[in-house]
Amino acid sequence: MIKTRKDLNRFLSEEKCFYRGYTGGLRGMLSSLLYNGTSTRIYRYVRLLRYTEYYHNNSYKITHKWSNILNDIFMIYYRHKLEKLGALLGLEIGLNSCDCGLKIYHAGYLVVNYEARVGRNAKFHGCNCVGNSTSGVPIIGDNVEFGVGSSVIGGVRIADNIRIGAGAVVTKSYDEKNIVLAGVPARKLNRSTN
Repeated sequence: MIKTRKDLNRFLSEEKCFYRGYTGGLRGMLSSLLYNGTSTRIYRYVRLLRYTEYYHNNSYKITHKWSNILNDIFMIYYRHKLEKLGALLGLEIGLNSCDCGLKIYHAGYLVVNYEARVGRNAKFHGCNCVGNSTSGVPIIGDNVEFGVGSSVIGGVRIADNIRIGAGAVVTKSYDEKNIVLAGVPARKLNRSTN
């Protein structure tokens, strides 16, 4: 969760290296204007997400401190930009749902429920859903990779270092680390080589 400016800078510096075409600073602004590729637009979305999280977590609504009332205005501004770009790219990620190191490979249909918790260094390849059901919302470990079209639905727990194959639908918990899940419904295939 991003609470301080130091946290915000750490999240942004770790994540910008994942996206080709973004170098930061004046050079980054110029190159992003000239090179408006998908990875640049996705990084803009991730960057807006992180700024929105920062201002949301430091808003009057959350802290109940009058000194933070200005953060509510910034939060509304960044949230509007986030939702507008998200609609254009097909991305909808709940605030504070994904930890640092978020990597999105392709634009188009990615939904992460706002109550879900996704660990560090999550990788989404596109057309993914981390959604709720009557049993609750998923809790995903660190270094989990989602193949194209894979989903995790309901109150399940996924351990660290798991790969979810393309098109898989995970509806039960997996506590074993370093495995591959595939199929509908998903089941364990084997130990991952990494």
